[in-house]
Amino acid sequence: VAAAVHGPKNVGGRAVVGVAGAPGCGKSTLARAVAARTCALLQDADACVVLPMDGFHLTRAQLAAMEDPETARTRRGAPFTFDVPAFVAAVKAAAVPGSSHSLPSFDHGVGDPVAGGVEIKGGASVILVEGNYVLLPSPPWNSLKDDAILTEAWFIDVPNVDVAMARVFARQTADGVPPGASLARVRANDRPNAELVAGCVERADIIVAGDLPEA
Repeated sequence: VAAAVHGPKNVGGRAVVGVAGAPGCGKSTLARAVAARTCALLQDADACVVLPMDGFHLTRAQLAAMEDPETARTRRGAPFTFDVPAFVAAVKAAAVPGSSHSLPSFDHGVGDPVAGGVEIKGGASVILVEGNYVLLPSPPWNSLKDDAILTEAWFIDVPNVDVAMARVFARQTADGVPPGASLARVRANDRPNAELVAGCVERADIIVAGDLPEA
């Protein structure tokens, strides 16, 4: 983070760091730890903010209105189940130094995005943009990297996808999903998403070993 904040690309004084990787790789864990450490070092609780991609999930009502609502429901978490233009626009706006924003987070209890869950204050110097598809090369996701909206891009690499899927399974069952349903979800959705994201590693500036204990 120090390199991103003080590096030559961050002329305006606000670093926007992408944190990408497959489901279960440890993105959220790393982002929270980096944010806490950065705020402590800078002695400012608002200095570093995590902006999760999950706040830009399409709502359950929007998925139900799709041409194939059953596939949309089953594949929720795949790239087409996000409001990508809104996400990209939010990251671009958040990159403006001194700007303040109220952006959505995702409430797993509710099952939908929640407005105002992420607050970025004008004095924030680091924004950690965390999500599976932050480095996806297909449009419009690709503009985050290709249009240099991101100051720097990290990829959390878990060489064995089975490790990541085991973490996803453990997380889902801990949240109350029956084991059989979780296994089916992992096979039909989380694993294909992980395999898609694996191809993004070459777009990263920094590769982080995915040995964190949870996602």
